Amino acid sequence: MKYLLLSFLLLSTLFMTSCKKEYTTINPITTVQYTIHPNQWVATSGDYGNGFKVDIPVPEVTQATVDYGAVSVYLTTNASNTTSPDVWEAIPDVVAGYSFVALHTLGTVTIVASDPYAQNLNPDVAPFNGDIAVKIAIQNPN
Repeated sequence: MKYLLLSFLLLSTLFMTSCKKEYTTINPITTVQYTIHPNQWVATSGDYGNGFKVDIPVPEVTQATVDYGAVSVYLTTNASNTTSPDVWEAIPDVVAGYSFVALHTLGTVTIVASDPYAQNLNPDVAPFNGDIAVKIAIQNPN
């Protein structure tokens, strides 16, 4: 009798529970493109080693983006064809011997190019001889 009652309780618990379906709203992503010219790179040293950096003003990066959103950055591998590149490289990545990382703060995206092997780089030589196209994808919270 105990087993019958226990079986009934277990089965009724199994069939009487309900699942709650939750929906996640995906916010649209804003994409902006910039071109980095060779003369915009500034020599730097710090947390990412010796290298170069460029600060890109991106007013679409709001405080809400910094606190709760997401920013993804992509570079072209074909620096001579920035208007219609064949491939976009998501960073962080190593491109042409430089380790690229992207940092974002309120209104600014900073791209740092450093030597992945911690060698001393020539501060007079920018990472690329030509322009680099940058695609920045910004997802803001609700």
